[in-house]
Amino acid sequence: MRRITKILTASILAVSLFSGSVLSAFPAVAVEKTYTIKDLFSKILPDNATITISDLDDLNRLDTYIQTGMLNEDSNYTFRLENDIALSDYTFDRQNDSSKITIYENKKLAAVYDEASETFYTDDSLQTVSDFSFQGKPWKPSGSQSFCASFDGNGHQITGLWSFPDTDSEQTAWGLFASLSGARISNLTINGAFISADYDVSKNTANSSLGILSAVSSNSDIVNCSIQNAFISATDYQCVGALCGQSESDSFENVTVDASIRLHTGKTEDEGTSHYRLITKACGMLTGTYTGQMLTAFVNSKASGQITDEDSYFSVGGLCGKAESMIYMTNCTNSTEISSAGIAGGLVGSAAITPIRSDYRNSLPIYMNHVENTASISGIYAGGIIGISYDKVFFELSMNEPFDMNYDTPLTVIIGGENSGPIRASSRGGGIIGQGAAPYLKDCSNHGTIVNIEKEASLDNLSSLIFSSEYGKLYTSQSTLITADLQNTQDQMASIGGLIGQCYCRTYIYNSYNDANLITRFAICGGLLGRVSEEYVAGLLSMENCFHSGQITQDQNGSAPAIQPIPNDSSD
Repeated sequence: MRRITKILTASILAVSLFSGSVLSAFPAVAVEKTYTIKDLFSKILPDNATITISDLDDLNRLDTYIQTGMLNEDSNYTFRLENDIALSDYTFDRQNDSSKITIYENKKLAAVYDEASETFYTDDSLQTVSDFSFQGKPWKPSGSQSFCASFDGNGHQITGLWSFPDTDSEQTAWGLFASLSGARISNLTINGAFISADYDVSKNTANSSLGILSAVSSNSDIVNCSIQNAFISATDYQCVGALCGQSESDSFENVTVDASIRLHTGKTEDEGTSHYRLITKACGMLTGTYTGQMLTAFVNSKASGQITDEDSYFSVGGLCGKAESMIYMTNCTNSTEISSAGIAGGLVGSAAITPIRSDYRNSLPIYMNHVENTASISGIYAGGIIGISYDKVFFELSMNEPFDMNYDTPLTVIIGGENSGPIRASSRGGGIIGQGAAPYLKDCSNHGTIVNIEKEASLDNLSSLIFSSEYGKLYTSQSTLITADLQNTQDQMASIGGLIGQCYCRTYIYNSYNDANLITRFAICGGLLGRVSEEYVAGLLSMENCFHSGQITQDQNGSAPAIQPIPNDSSD
């Protein structure tokens, strides 16, 4: 027994000595040092500090800290959620009807709001008016300073974000953040949001953008984030997005948005001018407008829901309403139904190409790779992937003289684009592009019916749709620019195509096809390409290994079943 005891004692001693020598050879594992929001106000924190946010009070403290202007980008702080946070007692469920949203208070049904009648009802039947009204103060982000750090949602969600007219007459900023600059937002879900807002220039002359995450964002990365069960009603705003209203050189990766948005236009820029309409407003699920030259702007992102443009004054895209410089998009999908827009595109409403130097022939193009639309898209101009792409400075360069637009490189590049949603356009409509500048399509396909619809009665006197303020200035000052092609909303100028409604400059279509039907009232119609515009330049078309297998029929009433094939269609 003593011998066994000695052996065990010796063995334990040996193991202890060995373990000590081994452990001493490895450094101790560092325990992450974290700080609280209160520490921001009581001590100097080191750069790259991680600061935890545990509840609504902490979120309010962060907003106060942002407002002081003490937060700066050089600190590289990371703010991390430790729990789900409710901004109010309200939660929301988005309905398939874009005008309705269900409101719960403390998890009990409180009301159903109908945007069409601007009325609260007791239930979905909309039979009994409710006396519901929002109680308390809505979340109000500071509008004077930008958030310029990292915000890690840590897999948690924020609920209860709401705002309603007259609940706070002084409120001019909506969203979780008023603005982002050089920020990184990751791993965050905003579940349930209700924003009804009228833009009043007398209260806020600087910011006419609206978004649930942020109204304005620049040089920021938004990664692994989600907006769910959201409802927005926006009147007179320039830039509206379910995620961000206005974006500059931001990157969106693995972002998912599901929302209903209704757009209203009160006083318009062309009020009193009936012959043309200037489209400068923009709306998209990820962002209303996008500017900048990020090579990975939209990656692996999805959008779903509905966007309705009540007055057809917006450029609307499922992901991005209007891109005002080079845009890159890959592996993105849209399932957002877009209704009655001025310009409508499944992924991007309108995209402007700006030459990167005086040699306009070598511009950075719009580039889209493996993108898909599955939803119904309708507007004056409508395309399954892009509503319209155009040369932003063409009219400035051309003035009154003929201008050579034979670009050496394509301007609108789409590879692996697919559309299966129906396209309805009164002027230009295409399965992939409504109207495109120097397009290059490869491995693209359309499976959605394309219909040349009748114009809304309110558009009867409208002869032209103008895509940018530059166009508008020249349109009104130089009569020689008012060519037949600019009179683009007239029946005789309408065109639809299985892939592209109308294009100008060099056009390339390879390994692509349309297998859906086309129905036209008066529009020029082609199985693959409706029209190559020659108003400004002789068209050059290169097409290889492409086919059209759907039917082309004519319906002059715009509503009766198609009855006549269009003869001599050779576009396929």
